[in-house]
Amino acid sequence: MKRTAWVLGFLVAALALAGCAPTLFLSNNTDINVRMMVVSQGAPAIISLGAGESMSIEVNEGSYGVGLFADKDWYEEANDYRRFLVESLTNPESMTGEGIMHVIEELQKITNRINRMKSEIAIMCKGTVGSEGEALVEVNSGPDGELSVACH
Repeated sequence: MKRTAWVLGFLVAALALAGCAPTLFLSNNTDINVRMMVVSQGAPAIISLGAGESMSIEVNEGSYGVGLFADKDWYEEANDYRRFLVESLTNPESMTGEGIMHVIEELQKITNRINRMKSEIAIMCKGTVGSEGEALVEVNSGPDGELSVACH
């Protein structure tokens, strides 16, 4: 009986300690899939978050850093969309003047966004979290689609 009580006590203590680990809440508030590299006094963790998704991960106490980059799937979808727009312009007779202008504007937007995403690979934020603390990492996009990451 004593042995069972000891094992049970050990399990409760282990669960209590596991529940007190510092936690990062990751939130992707954008309309694209992103990947984050989270570094917290140890090996980096690569996290994929879909558009609008959130999750939490346990980290080590102390400082942490988060690097952000667009997901490979996003680049593929964006390039497919750009190819579709270019192909649309190969047959302008079937389009109105407004339609042609709309396609050109969309082509400029997606090209600019792809270029901006490639240059924003180094978006980072840094923060600290206590032994039983929590921190929030938010990914947002501005009106022109530029990404930002904030550590709170």
